Amino acid sequence: MREYANAKINLGLDVVGEREDGYHLLDMVMVPLTLCDDIDIEISEQDSFTSNTSLSWDRGNLMYKAVELMRDHYGLKEHFRITLNKRIPMQAGLAGGSADCAAVMRSINKLCDLNRPLEELMELGVRLGADVPFCIYNKPARVQGIGEIIEPLEIRKHYHVLLVKPDEGVSTAEVFRLLDSERHADIDALVQRLREGREPKLENVLEDSAIKLLPEIEAVKNICLTFGYQLTIMSGSGSCVFVLAEDVNSLTPVFSYFKNIYKFVMISEICLF
Repeated sequence: MREYANAKINLGLDVVGEREDGYHLLDMVMVPLTLCDDIDIEISEQDSFTSNTSLSWDRGNLMYKAVELMRDHYGLKEHFRITLNKRIPMQAGLAGGSADCAAVMRSINKLCDLNRPLEELMELGVRLGADVPFCIYNKPARVQGIGEIIEPLEIRKHYHVLLVKPDEGVSTAEVFRLLDSERHADIDALVQRLREGREPKLENVLEDSAIKLLPEIEAVKNICLTFGYQLTIMSGSGSCVFVLAEDVNSLTPVFSYFKNIYKFVMISEICLF
């Protein structure tokens, strides 16, 4: 069985508080992209994992954790052969690991005839990360809490997305550590503008702290602004910067510019399903 693990971007990201256990409370607008990893999974005599990356099959791999969680929670005896064709870069803020994790959970749900509703998988998935429930849902949404509160969001306009990732990544933990807790994004206004088909105001409160760790993020963003693209911002905790455009051809000049500089530069689009 093949399952597609879609990347995501954050059109808006606010940190509204912190729980006693250290988890941050978030308010985000998230959308899936056509950019995806391919995951082939089948029932086997023993667990095995191969990929086009250096990822190992251990607890540092979210797919491994997904298999163990599904097996423990549902009392499964099956083992799985998993093959990953990875396209989503790591340390980019595109939820590549969470998307792979979510795809494995959806696949096991089908392969083992569990037929559990997505809502149940989403409740389970938040144990593995804040982006996992959204990646299981895999449609435009407002996401709150620690990632477990998901509100469907209709986006009236169709956007193409230029993705530019500096070759270096940033540590999510360090980005949150440097966060300015006084800065906030107006997610309510963003949601309203998207629903009405008006141009969104993109905001990400993690951007400033990520730039402190990797100033190149700001350099990429400034170049995009110089090219005339106002809808440009960093995704998640970085380091990928994206540009939104309704006309895909309008992205050609800046795509050509960055293609000669960075390893990961591509044009994708928002999945509206």
